Amino acid sequence: MAADTEEIFAALFSLISSAQIPNTLPPFKTISRNWRSWNAVTQGMMPAMFQLQTSQDPERALMGFSKYRLHALIDIYLWRPTAIPDDQPFSTIINAYRDAVMNVLTPAMEGVGVTLGGLVTDCYPYGKIIIDEGILTEPAAIEIPIEIITAD
Repeated sequence: MAADTEEIFAALFSLISSAQIPNTLPPFKTISRNWRSWNAVTQGMMPAMFQLQTSQDPERALMGFSKYRLHALIDIYLWRPTAIPDDQPFSTIINAYRDAVMNVLTPAMEGVGVTLGGLVTDCYPYGKIIIDEGILTEPAAIEIPIEIITAD
Protein backbone atom coordinates (compact mmCIF):
# COMPACT_ATOMS: atom_id res chain seq x y z
CA MET A 1 0.00 0.00 0.00
CA ALA A 2 1.56 3.28 -1.10
CA ALA A 3 0.00 5.54 1.54
CA ASP A 4 -0.26 4.83 5.25
CA THR A 5 -3.59 3.42 6.34
CA GLU A 6 -3.93 6.14 8.99
CA GLU A 7 -3.25 8.84 6.41
CA ILE A 8 -6.00 7.41 4.19
CA PHE A 9 -8.63 7.20 6.94
CA ALA A 10 -7.68 10.69 8.18
CA ALA A 11 -8.15 12.02 4.63
CA LEU A 12 -11.56 10.32 4.40
CA PHE A 13 -12.57 11.90 7.71
CA SER A 14 -11.43 15.31 6.49
CA LEU A 15 -13.43 14.91 3.28
CA ILE A 16 -16.60 13.73 5.03
CA SER A 17 -16.24 16.52 7.61
CA SER A 18 -16.32 19.06 4.78
CA ALA A 19 -19.89 18.09 3.79
CA GLN A 20 -21.93 21.25 3.28
CA ILE A 21 -25.22 21.03 5.15
CA PRO A 22 -27.95 23.29 3.68
CA ASN A 23 -28.21 26.68 5.44
CA THR A 24 -31.72 25.89 6.67
CA LEU A 25 -30.36 23.03 8.82
CA PRO A 26 -27.85 23.01 11.68
CA PRO A 27 -24.30 21.87 10.93
CA PHE A 28 -22.91 18.79 12.64
CA LYS A 29 -22.35 19.50 16.36
CA THR A 30 -20.32 16.34 16.86
CA ILE A 31 -17.89 14.92 14.30
CA SER A 32 -15.54 12.16 15.42
CA ARG A 33 -13.57 9.08 14.44
CA ASN A 34 -14.33 7.70 17.90
CA TRP A 35 -17.53 5.88 17.05
CA ARG A 36 -20.45 5.95 19.47
CA SER A 37 -23.64 3.99 19.44
CA TRP A 38 -26.78 6.02 18.78
CA ASN A 39 -27.92 5.55 22.39
CA ALA A 40 -24.66 7.06 23.70
CA VAL A 41 -25.16 10.32 21.80
CA THR A 42 -27.33 12.87 23.57
CA GLN A 43 -29.78 15.14 21.80
CA GLY A 44 -27.48 18.09 22.55
CA MET A 45 -24.66 16.42 20.58
CA MET A 46 -26.78 16.10 17.42
CA PRO A 47 -26.60 16.31 14.48
CA ALA A 48 -23.65 13.95 14.90
CA MET A 49 -21.42 12.11 12.48
CA PHE A 50 -18.98 9.29 13.21
CA GLN A 51 -16.49 7.39 11.06
CA LEU A 52 -15.71 3.76 11.82
CA GLN A 53 -13.14 1.52 10.13
CA THR A 54 -14.73 -1.84 9.41
CA SER A 55 -12.46 -4.08 7.30
CA GLN A 56 -9.42 -4.30 5.05
CA ASP A 57 -9.16 -6.76 2.16
CA PRO A 58 -5.73 -7.23 0.56
CA GLU A 59 -5.56 -8.24 -3.10
CA ARG A 60 -2.56 -10.37 -3.88
CA ALA A 61 -0.51 -9.87 -7.02
CA LEU A 62 2.17 -12.24 -8.34
CA MET A 63 4.96 -10.91 -6.11
CA GLY A 64 3.07 -9.48 -3.14
CA PHE A 65 0.09 -7.32 -2.33
CA SER A 66 -0.78 -4.83 -5.04
CA LYS A 67 -3.70 -3.03 -3.44
CA TYR A 68 -6.17 -3.08 -0.59
CA ARG A 69 -9.89 -2.54 -0.35
CA LEU A 70 -10.43 -0.59 2.86
CA HIS A 71 -13.90 -0.22 4.34
CA ALA A 72 -15.43 2.40 6.58
CA LEU A 73 -18.88 3.20 7.87
CA ILE A 74 -20.20 6.73 8.24
CA ASP A 75 -22.94 6.98 10.88
CA ILE A 76 -25.11 10.08 11.14
CA TYR A 77 -27.54 10.61 14.04
CA LEU A 78 -30.32 13.19 13.89
CA TRP A 79 -33.01 14.30 16.33
CA ARG A 80 -36.29 15.53 14.89
CA PRO A 81 -36.29 19.31 15.29
CA THR A 82 -39.29 20.64 17.19
CA ALA A 83 -39.49 23.61 14.79
CA ILE A 84 -40.56 21.58 11.76
CA PRO A 85 -44.30 21.32 11.09
CA ASP A 86 -45.98 18.01 11.90
CA ASP A 87 -46.99 17.61 8.26
CA GLN A 88 -43.36 17.88 7.00
CA PRO A 89 -41.81 14.45 6.70
CA PHE A 90 -38.67 14.03 8.80
CA SER A 91 -37.20 12.27 5.78
CA THR A 92 -36.74 15.67 4.08
CA ILE A 93 -34.17 16.54 6.74
CA ILE A 94 -32.62 13.08 6.76
CA ASN A 95 -32.22 13.23 2.98
CA ALA A 96 -30.47 16.63 3.16
CA TYR A 97 -27.76 15.28 5.51
CA ARG A 98 -27.38 12.11 3.43
CA ASP A 99 -27.06 14.16 0.24
CA ALA A 100 -24.45 16.47 1.80
CA VAL A 101 -22.21 13.48 2.58
CA MET A 102 -22.87 11.82 -0.78
CA ASN A 103 -21.97 15.07 -2.58
CA VAL A 104 -18.42 15.06 -1.19
CA LEU A 105 -18.07 11.44 -2.34
CA THR A 106 -19.05 12.30 -5.92
CA PRO A 107 -16.13 12.68 -8.35
CA ALA A 108 -15.58 16.14 -9.80
CA MET A 109 -15.78 14.68 -13.30
CA GLU A 110 -16.94 11.40 -14.77
CA GLY A 111 -14.26 8.73 -15.09
CA VAL A 112 -12.10 10.18 -12.29
CA GLY A 113 -12.19 8.68 -8.81
CA VAL A 114 -12.34 10.43 -5.46
CA THR A 115 -8.63 10.04 -4.62
CA LEU A 116 -8.48 11.61 -1.14
CA GLY A 117 -5.82 14.04 -2.29
CA GLY A 118 -4.00 11.50 -4.46
CA LEU A 119 -3.60 8.91 -1.68
CA VAL A 120 -5.86 6.27 -3.25
CA THR A 121 -7.29 5.21 -6.59
CA ASP A 122 -10.92 5.69 -5.57
CA CYS A 123 -13.28 6.15 -2.62
CA TYR A 124 -17.03 5.69 -2.94
CA PRO A 125 -20.25 4.57 -1.24
CA TYR A 126 -20.37 0.79 -1.36
CA GLY A 127 -23.32 -1.39 -0.52
CA LYS A 128 -26.65 -0.58 1.02
CA ILE A 129 -27.19 2.79 2.72
CA ILE A 130 -29.39 2.16 5.74
CA ILE A 131 -31.81 4.83 6.95
CA ASP A 132 -33.75 4.56 10.19
CA GLU A 133 -36.16 7.48 10.51
CA GLY A 134 -36.34 7.12 14.28
CA ILE A 135 -40.03 6.27 14.20
CA LEU A 136 -40.01 3.92 17.18
CA THR A 137 -37.09 5.48 19.04
CA GLU A 138 -35.13 8.61 18.31
CA PRO A 139 -32.62 9.48 17.00
CA ALA A 140 -32.85 8.85 13.29
CA ALA A 141 -29.75 7.19 11.86
CA ILE A 142 -28.07 7.02 8.47
CA GLU A 143 -25.34 4.45 7.78
CA ILE A 144 -23.24 4.93 4.67
CA PRO A 145 -20.72 2.18 3.89
CA ILE A 146 -17.58 3.35 2.09
CA GLU A 147 -15.02 1.42 0.06
CA ILE A 148 -11.55 2.78 -0.61
CA ILE A 149 -9.28 1.27 -3.28
CA THR A 150 -5.60 1.89 -2.67
CA ALA A 151 -3.20 2.54 -5.50
CA ASP A 152 -1.59 -0.38 -7.32
